[in-house]
Amino acid sequence: YVKTGNEGYMVMRAKYIKEVEELKTFIKKEELRLGYYKE
Repeated sequence: YVKTGNEGYMVMRAKYIKEVEELKTFIKKEELRLGYYKE
């Protein structure tokens, strides 16, 4: 019995969302570092 279909999809989706969030955080830090946002 292998977990495929909906469960496998949810796992991949969760992993994808996590990576996107990390990328957003990275971009925001870079923008702050480069001075796009004034404090």
